[in-house]
Amino acid sequence: MTNVHQSDPTWMMTVTETRTPASGRRVSLVIQGELDAARCGEFKQELLALLELRTPSVLDLSQVRFCSVACIEAIAECAALANKRSISLSIFAPRVVAKCLQLYEPAPNVVTLDDAGLPAEPIQEQRRVRTLQAS
Repeated sequence: MTNVHQSDPTWMMTVTETRTPASGRRVSLVIQGELDAARCGEFKQELLALLELRTPSVLDLSQVRFCSVACIEAIAECAALANKRSISLSIFAPRVVAKCLQLYEPAPNVVTLDDAGLPAEPIQEQRRVRTLQAS
């Protein structure tokens, strides 16, 4: 099941439900473009609806070019609600958004992405890989 919501050309929101034998049901909310304050209400409503399903969920912000403070607050609030309800909510976010979300208590489960959209490796691991490549 996939639902696409697009109210203007500067952003798009896609909700996808997948089922696998190993992990069961998982729902993903993928945002592309800009998450500004004008879209915060619609975005938060969709994220809350996702949590109402009470199933493991993913919020993919890897393709977000801008995220307003209002949207970061909405994400942190929904992540706290998911935590309170014992719902697994994984957030994939660019470094700047991830850093902002880490300021909240409890800190949401955020996978920080580098500029290429890949999970950022810890600095020690990066040094180890460069050392191995140089030898």
